[in-house]
Amino acid sequence: MYKTEKLYVIYEDDSGHRHLIPKEYYSAFDKNLTRIEDSYNEHGDEDIYYEELNNILEYFSKHTLEGEPYYIVLPEDLINEGDDV
Repeated sequence: MYKTEKLYVIYEDDSGHRHLIPKEYYSAFDKNLTRIEDSYNEHGDEDIYYEELNNILEYFSKHTLEGEPYYIVLPEDLINEGDDV
C-alpha cells in the first residue's frame, strides 16, 4: 500500500513541459497565472508574458515531468490510514 505525502497538480505549458505544482499552492498559482494571462490579453507583450510565467513556474514548481510516467489517483480510491482494506 502506498502512503501519499504530497499531491500535485500538473500544469502543462505551451511547450509541452509538465510542471508539478503542489496541490496546496495551486490556488495561488492559478491566481497569478490568471493575472499574467489577463495582462497579456490587454497588452499583448509576449516577452513579459513568458518572463512572468517562467517566474511563477520557478517559484511554485520544483519538479517537472520529462518523460517519466505519472499516475492518477481518484479521490474515491484513496484509503485513510487506519481503514481496513
